[in-house]
Amino acid sequence: MSKKVILKIRFGKPSTGCPMSEIEFDTEAERDAYLQGVDDMDGWEEYEYFEDEPTTPFCPACRGVEFKAHQVCRVNVVVTGDNMFVRYNPDGDLGSAIYDFYVPFGSYECCNCGMKFSELSELSQPEQQETP
Repeated sequence: MSKKVILKIRFGKPSTGCPMSEIEFDTEAERDAYLQGVDDMDGWEEYEYFEDEPTTPFCPACRGVEFKAHQVCRVNVVVTGDNMFVRYNPDGDLGSAIYDFYVPFGSYECCNCGMKFSELSELSQPEQQETP
């Protein structure tokens, strides 16, 4: 069994009372890769990690891909004799009562970070993949 590589590291200045941590790695290469990440991060207070690149237009602030919008729908409803709304027809469920709808429109708001857009054309575009 190989010997573990131990890294002793402190984030922040010693004068601020930040504790020292010990991190265990299987190899020196793993330790070195971790230290490269720490070096790249030095001076920044936050970071974001992205598994996959978005394939649709996305929020330039947080890379979110879902947005609140507006949509006009035609819905079957039940009314009283004086034309007052009672419920959605037939069973009170809005989804099953919609029989026609129009294209959603803005303004738009990112569901993730709340950034607002007048038009979806303001979103960042995904990078185009090269075709072989």
